[in-house]
Amino acid sequence: MNILDATAEQRQHFETIFKRAASDTKFRRRLLDQPKKAIQESTGVRLPDTYSIQFIETPKGVDALIPLPELIDEDVSLTVDELEAVAGGAVEEWCCGQCSDCSICSQCSALTTQT
Repeated sequence: MNILDATAEQRQHFETIFKRAASDTKFRRRLLDQPKKAIQESTGVRLPDTYSIQFIETPKGVDALIPLPELIDEDVSLTVDELEAVAGGAVEEWCCGQCSDCSICSQCSALTTQT
C-alpha cells in the first residue's frame, strides 16, 4: 500500500500509529517485530493472515528512504493457463497488489483481449 493512495480512514490509522510510535518505545518495537498485532492493538484493524506488512526505521543520517518496486523477471514465460486465457480471448484483470480489494485502483489496469 502506498500511503499517498490511502483512504481518509487509512490515513487516520497511519497517523495514530505514527504518533504512538514516535513516543512509545515498546509499541515501536512491536511494530518492527509483530506489525499486525501492533496495528490491531492501536487501531482495532485486523489484517488478513495472508497480508504481509513490515515497518522499518530510517537509519540516522538518511534523509529519505524510498522502497524500490519489485524486480520484473524478463525471462519468465507465461503459464499454460495464462496462454489459454490470451488465446481464448478472455478478459483478465491485472492487479498491482497495492489495493486491498483489487478494485482496479489507479495503479492497476484491465487487460482485455478481443477474440
